[in-house]
Amino acid sequence: MRCLFAIFILQAACGLVAVFAADGAKKNDTVFVPTKEWQTVKKGSPIPAGLHIRHNLQTGVTEAKLMDEDESDEKSEESIDTLQQNSLTLHPEKSLTDEESNLEKKDEPIEQAKIPFEELKAMLKKIKSDESDALLQTKNVDEAQSERKKKYRSYSELKKELEALNMNISTDSEVLTSLFSQFESYKESLTGDSMDANKVEDILEILNNLEYLIHQIDNAQLFTDMGGMAKIISPSLNSTNWEVKAEALKLLGAAVQSNPKVQLKALESDFVQKLLHMLTVHNKVEVKSRCLFALGALVRHFPAAQKALVNNGGLEVFGKILIDGQSQVQTRVLNLINDLTIERQNLKEIQDEQQRLRRTREYDLTNFEPKLLMHSYCQNLVDLMIRSLRIDSDIDDFHEVIYESMITLSFICKDDFASKKRVLLPEIQKMLIRYRDSPKINEDGENLNLHHQELLEKLRSIISEQQHDEL
Repeated sequence: MRCLFAIFILQAACGLVAVFAADGAKKNDTVFVPTKEWQTVKKGSPIPAGLHIRHNLQTGVTEAKLMDEDESDEKSEESIDTLQQNSLTLHPEKSLTDEESNLEKKDEPIEQAKIPFEELKAMLKKIKSDESDALLQTKNVDEAQSERKKKYRSYSELKKELEALNMNISTDSEVLTSLFSQFESYKESLTGDSMDANKVEDILEILNNLEYLIHQIDNAQLFTDMGGMAKIISPSLNSTNWEVKAEALKLLGAAVQSNPKVQLKALESDFVQKLLHMLTVHNKVEVKSRCLFALGALVRHFPAAQKALVNNGGLEVFGKILIDGQSQVQTRVLNLINDLTIERQNLKEIQDEQQRLRRTREYDLTNFEPKLLMHSYCQNLVDLMIRSLRIDSDIDDFHEVIYESMITLSFICKDDFASKKRVLLPEIQKMLIRYRDSPKINEDGENLNLHHQELLEKLRSIISEQQHDEL
């Protein structure tokens, strides 16, 4: 049967090894003299450090020899007392099975690692410091939370305070419902010959609150779904008080602005026709201006509404305003026609071909450009330009709007420009000289008329090129 050996390589750092009997036999004083050959070690004999030791687990015999040269390590400088304290006991009586060995190991006390006193002291000090820092941090967090609790109140506390003040937090839907209910009580007095001043003030406040809410797209759609066009705006537009009309027009413009769903509802409610009618019958500048604001918000980027505008004589009405309208109203007309023209010019920039063709067909159905020429809008625009150039007054933004409109419509109105070029070009030259000789300089040293001058020079260049093309 093959012998089983337990082989131990003990370095100098491990100290001496003694072989003891398992029954507690006394230590043998005989010193083992190692050689390069394996020798049997007597029971209880101490073994020098640095030997190659093997133990037969079946017979219990222990053997030792010197280490080979390539396995040798530096000898330890520790004392014999220290080596004896770190000795290993081998049991020669009989080999221990794994189970017995494990049981005895459990009974033996585990030798604790020795740590220098100063190092242990430093470790304990660090632990104490860490615990103090943790306690301080926890204290700071608790204090911060306590301060936040003092600064901010909980929802339940706020609710109790609001209840004490008889206040309720309402949603936008609830506020709209409340405003609808308030307006209903004033509806009969809207068409009276003379409205009480207090009632007018109350109605204006209701309309103003509604206008504030419906600047949000969702609220504007909710306002429409609740019947706001028929219940609020239409009765207000029929009011005998011009202030109520103007505020209702402002409300309508805010509702339809950049809101396709509400634009469609307003178109279906015939507001294009109603607004054009108000432009022709009312003389109040505020009402006309608000009317054009609402109309512009309704038809911009909405070809179907633009078609209704053209078919109901809107361009003809606009042309007449350029002849004898107030400058504030004329400015709104010029800006609206400019925007509608630019919309058509921007169609060519749509990258998707199918979308571009579809949008082009929608705008072509409006007959916008042919109707501009038919209703003499271009001719009236040139006449307005000439009149503004001849007015001996301070240069203002009204001139800038006219210049921009002339440039934008130059490809549509080129024939009308050509027919008036002999009058138009000299007047432009006079205005340019005026810009040059009488600049308006602000506190920063900037010429406020420089932009106007650049626009006018561009317009002169356009008209001159059209003249050369004709030649």
